Amino acid sequence: MDERERKILEAATRVFLRYGVKRASMSDIATEAGVARQTLYNTYANKDDVLRGSIRMFGIDAMATVNSELSVQDEIGDKLALVLREMVMKPFNFLHSSPNAEDLINGYNDAGRDEMEATYAAFQEKLTEILRPSNAVIATHGLSADLLAEIIRRSAATFKYQARDEAHLSTLLNGLIAMAISSTQSAA
Repeated sequence: MDERERKILEAATRVFLRYGVKRASMSDIATEAGVARQTLYNTYANKDDVLRGSIRMFGIDAMATVNSELSVQDEIGDKLALVLREMVMKPFNFLHSSPNAEDLINGYNDAGRDEMEATYAAFQEKLTEILRPSNAVIATHGLSADLLAEIIRRSAATFKYQARDEAHLSTLLNGLIAMAISSTQSAA
């Protein structure tokens, strides 16, 4: 992603927060980015492409944070918490900072959902990587690192849309982490 694309996507994100996905226009995005509409259309064919790009940028940035901070975490719970913070908590807070949160949540079209699924798949792979060293113990619970990572990812993603508020989301995520940790420990 080059500097111009990032500038446009950051502007688009601000516009989506301000107006919602449905009401945002390509003209709004171009104005916010400080580029000509033709420049915007040369970079992104339509608003759906901009939305996909915004989701992709979020995923890239979140994964970069995870990768840079993961090496300083020693405990599996801290590693899982880091991934879930970037995958769930930050987007939750981001979406709910907008008066158009409902439109942002519901405004994704099929292409946006596909991009979101690709982002979640990257997070799931990171969760699997974290859990893999405990795979033998996880297997004693009838699971695998891959399956446990998928369960965590799908549950956490659902929590983001179902939580009443940030405190409730935090409680749900902490419970999920506790269950995951117990799956990585031998039965006494």
